[in-house]
Amino acid sequence: MFHSHSFGVGPSRLSPYNGGAYCTRPREQPTFDLLDLSNHSSRPFGPFVADHRSPCHHHTSHNDINRNITLAMSHAQDPSIADDELATTATAGYKVGEKKSLAEYSQLDAEDESLARWKASLGIGASTGAVDPNAPKLSLHSLSLVSATAPGGSISINLQQPKEQLAQIKQNPLTVKEGVEYSVKIQFSVGSDILSGLKYVQVVKRAGIKVDKMEEMIGSYGPRAEPYEKAFASSEAPSGMMARGNYSVRSRVVDDDNNVFADWEWAFKIAKDW
Repeated sequence: MFHSHSFGVGPSRLSPYNGGAYCTRPREQPTFDLLDLSNHSSRPFGPFVADHRSPCHHHTSHNDINRNITLAMSHAQDPSIADDELATTATAGYKVGEKKSLAEYSQLDAEDESLARWKASLGIGASTGAVDPNAPKLSLHSLSLVSATAPGGSISINLQQPKEQLAQIKQNPLTVKEGVEYSVKIQFSVGSDILSGLKYVQVVKRAGIKVDKMEEMIGSYGPRAEPYEKAFASSEAPSGMMARGNYSVRSRVVDDDNNVFADWEWAFKIAKDW
């Protein structure tokens, strides 16, 4: 939701594996193809250049958030969040490359130790079996706001509800206690291919005024039966009379090539208590 943590980069020459701790990939890393679920089309893209660092996350400053909240209180505008407001920052050193299948990746450069470690982190090996080509490349299970002060430690949105129920999420905002420390966590599954360079991006508005934008690296993941979880850096919810009220949110999961894997709207309410 609201971000006040510092801007950061990950170490070079390391891949963004299982949890996205790092922001660059090995020089000889194979290229990938990701699917845009909105039109079922795909196009290949390739590795970052080694030693070329890229931002892991981007945030709106705390002062800007407070200023935007004040502006929103006095200027009601269109509450919708447009596609261009969810645009992500470009990643330096990014190159388009040749598409390869999961089986081809498993056999690629078996003698390259760096590449072997990268493939192992994604669960890719010579024994990698066939995957269901009809399985969704990415399925979102839930979004949670995790806080030590929250009832049960977190509050969650079930993103696997029928489409009609998902459309009602923004009409039933999550209640967040003002001033608490919290972190956003998503749970998801990867089904039929390797997904690389995934990012989570969201825009928060109040009364039609954008008050915050969050962009976080998720990382690279291979197909497996068990779901993955990714928790992002902690933030502090705003507090005070001016901050209390309802906020609308639009969230996306995208890759560095701006293919969209998930896109949904939801809402939260800042209140005196959970």
